[in-house]
Amino acid sequence: MVKKIVDWSEQPLGKKPDGEIAKTLGVSTNTVRCQRTSLGILPYRRGVDWDSVAHLLGTKTDKALGADFGVRFNAVAYQRTKRGIPSALSQKLAFWESKKELLGTMPDSSLGRKLGFPGYAVKQQRDRLGIAPYTRTRLKKNIDWDNEPLLGVLPDNVLSKKHGCTHTAVAAARSTRGISRATKGICWDLVWDLGVVEDAVIAERLGCSVSSVASARLRMGIPPAGRSPGCRRNSSKSNRVVRSLSLGKHGSSDATPFKQQALADLLGAYISRLASNYKRKALIVDATAGKGRARGEKGSPFVFLESLQAARLNCDFLAIEHNKNNFARLRSRVAGWKATHLGYLDHMRIELVEGDNGKTLKEVLDRTSHPGLVYMDTNWVPPFELLLEVEKINPKMRLAVSCSTTSCKREKKRKGHSDFWEDNELSDMLGMFDKRWFVNLYGEEASGPALAWHWCMLFGVPKNDPCVSVKTLKKAGYFEI
Repeated sequence: MVKKIVDWSEQPLGKKPDGEIAKTLGVSTNTVRCQRTSLGILPYRRGVDWDSVAHLLGTKTDKALGADFGVRFNAVAYQRTKRGIPSALSQKLAFWESKKELLGTMPDSSLGRKLGFPGYAVKQQRDRLGIAPYTRTRLKKNIDWDNEPLLGVLPDNVLSKKHGCTHTAVAAARSTRGISRATKGICWDLVWDLGVVEDAVIAERLGCSVSSVASARLRMGIPPAGRSPGCRRNSSKSNRVVRSLSLGKHGSSDATPFKQQALADLLGAYISRLASNYKRKALIVDATAGKGRARGEKGSPFVFLESLQAARLNCDFLAIEHNKNNFARLRSRVAGWKATHLGYLDHMRIELVEGDNGKTLKEVLDRTSHPGLVYMDTNWVPPFELLLEVEKINPKMRLAVSCSTTSCKREKKRKGHSDFWEDNELSDMLGMFDKRWFVNLYGEEASGPALAWHWCMLFGVPKNDPCVSVKTLKKAGYFEI
């Protein structure tokens, strides 16, 4: 290897750092230092006016400032300590201690932009101080969805603006209650008070025009508020719709308005006397509640609620429905009714139950001995076996049953009928109860196919019932059998 010849007398030894000269000549720093020492030349000392750079001390680490000034870091540390200036690290720690309350209250990147640091620097200090990262939490609004009558009636995004929440919150509240989504505008089938109150009142509540309410009401064949259902215009279209319904199956018929009127008359004649004779709480059960409305006609649950409100009866009202879709609609409509009748809820507790009416009835009657009334609207033959069990559990319970006498005759002739009907007529069935029976032949007022089914309302009361007034019941169209 050829040794490089350098004229050291010509080199700026002691005038420049040894490393810089070594780099220029392509030799090691140790070689330059040895030559400088042999020539008796002192090492290079860069002169730093520390007073002029004192304002920079502590703004960076001592090592970084040493590189900037061309001196060792301990020289910078000495000058900084001499002037009582804290190190950059201690200043940094003190800064983050002062901002400790902000860490974890917002995303690291957001706080970094606010303080002038990158997000990772904020994360490092948050981790060093043991502070958990920010998690986004939504303030849960206290919304009583059970008493929101417009749930499933208005679109989710419209209802979310009303309550100041997200549409996903509305959708979650709706789905947990089994209420379907209003896909196109307003779901008029869930507006329970169509034809009950004026169109203008409904329009104001739903935020739509009066003509929209009127159009929806007419499409459903519902008369305006104040007009009796029996006075409804019987257009050929509405007649076809009603008559096409299968009588004897789940649905409504021409006899439905007369049935609801017979029930309302019965409750008007009896509930007020029940309220005056019994000061303790009564139990009123609609065991076949349905969805609360059938083809524009007010359903039995609302006939009960309005009669109980008028009588101011202190009671528990229980409505039972086994069909999931019907129950969801019923719950929404009852919530709407409760929202407009808040003043009466101190006197009445309303409970809706989805399930089998026989099982639910037995469970409820087993835990209470309160007097009251059980109503069953049968579309075929009355479940007398169940009604006998109801009387056995609570003899004080009154029974109201809507049934078709024609159905009872056909059941007896039907092959494979129940043994219960083998040797018994309808009159024999009623004789099995320890009750006085009254009947309202509301089916005689119907027309068309409904007339042939001979619908009637049976009302059974304990034989020593102090609430019975034959005269009052006779005025309501009920005659003792």
